[in-house]
Amino acid sequence: MDWALKEDRATMVITATSQPEFRYTDYQPNDFARHYHWPNCHLPSATSLPNSVQEAVPGRFVFHHLEDHGIHYPRTLREWARRLDQNFKGEVVEELQERYPQLCDPDNLAAFKRKWHYMFVYAEVGYARSYTALNCWTFTRPENVAEICS
Repeated sequence: MDWALKEDRATMVITATSQPEFRYTDYQPNDFARHYHWPNCHLPSATSLPNSVQEAVPGRFVFHHLEDHGIHYPRTLREWARRLDQNFKGEVVEELQERYPQLCDPDNLAAFKRKWHYMFVYAEVGYARSYTALNCWTFTRPENVAEICS
């Protein structure tokens, strides 16, 4: 991101699912979500991501702010599941089958939908029980001058 931002007055915002500090490790074993939905993903902790930014581009960004939106995410996931059920027909299914021919098999199509439903519930529980968080990190350039909104 460093190369894409202005040298001054630049702000970088990163949003990601993260793990609590006490559960975070550099090595993260495979689980359902990593196996079926996001292979090789890595969930940072609230402090590991800012540390990684400083290691990658020392002194180029200042950690400014952290927000956790995880409390709102279970509702979002329930809504996505509801919309999946509502829209999983016709054109959507045809497009999926065209893109992924193995989904023409009704058993594979049903398994595909079940995996998404399982993932929505799996993630909902993770956020609701604070096993995971939905963090939003804000970084600025070291001498970024913020303007007052009027």
